[in-house]
Amino acid sequence: MEKLSVVEGIARQRYLRVSPRKLHKLAKQFVGKRVDEALSMLEHFPGKRATILYKAIKSAAANARQKVAPDPLPDEELYIHQLKVDRALILKRWEFRARGRADIRRTRWSHLTVKVSNEEPET
Repeated sequence: MEKLSVVEGIARQRYLRVSPRKLHKLAKQFVGKRVDEALSMLEHFPGKRATILYKAIKSAAANARQKVAPDPLPDEELYIHQLKVDRALILKRWEFRARGRADIRRTRWSHLTVKVSNEEPET
């Protein structure tokens, strides 16, 4: 079987209502892993962050397969090269406290960028 040229797939999810710190904590575990391995691990993770990451990785893999449409490109040949979590907007709401005071409750949102490639990452 001849070696395919380097194929990349990128997926971006923007304005995710999850804290960037919490999403990055989960995402950094999957950089350098094969796509099929990462997806099977994420299926067993509880919570919203795992679902968001699962969908983004699956979308990036589908985008990479679309570039070589007639040739099949299985998930076993794709590797996660980059999982980038960026800060998005911060919603600020009043939270009323004791003695007539108020605090600001900050709800942080994030952006997620996933890049997969058929090129094996360097360790």
